[in-house]
Amino acid sequence: MALLVVAAAVLVFKYAAHQPGCQPWLTDFASAGAVDGLNRMNDRGGRSTYDFIEGRLEMTAQPGSDVGGEVTAPFLYTTVPADFTVQTEVFADPSAGYQAAGLLVFEDARTHVRLERGSGDVIAYHHQGGRVTVPVSAANVELRLSRHGNRLDAEWRDTPNNGHWQSLGPAATLTKPVRVGVTALNATSDREPFTAAFRYLRITCP
Repeated sequence: MALLVVAAAVLVFKYAAHQPGCQPWLTDFASAGAVDGLNRMNDRGGRSTYDFIEGRLEMTAQPGSDVGGEVTAPFLYTTVPADFTVQTEVFADPSAGYQAAGLLVFEDARTHVRLERGSGDVIAYHHQGGRVTVPVSAANVELRLSRHGNRLDAEWRDTPNNGHWQSLGPAATLTKPVRVGVTALNATSDREPFTAAFRYLRITCP
């Protein structure tokens, strides 16, 4: 099943932190200005990796883009040392293993959590304790990760059908400040570039 994957005024709101080190974000990806203040990892060639079309951020992962060991995947992020909730809406049509797009919470190369729309029509939740998958047929989905102390919880919902948030359970223990944001993976080295789109990035603090 194929999935759907103008510049306009951009809405970027920055508020005073609710707790030390926690900076809320609400970013609609309407233009390049939407990512001001965010960090880019593995920006391979500017517009070929990050583009802004019809109010969405399009992120392209070149073949061999991954986050295991050496991080080679494109990653748009901010660092958050305290409790938070991060949420996004992703449009993707991953057709090969392993292609995926979604949220990444990154402590280091050995300790990170991914919640993503993956190949094989699934929501995939990767964490240090293993991998959870849920079948999905939605054209686009919303993803949410929440940190409470050392615990991280994952949820997703079917956006087109106004679905309820569904829990995927807790993840591994986090002990340090983490980088939080959106990423796209295209781990197989002999595939074509893979592009996914994100409508917004929202980070809230308790």
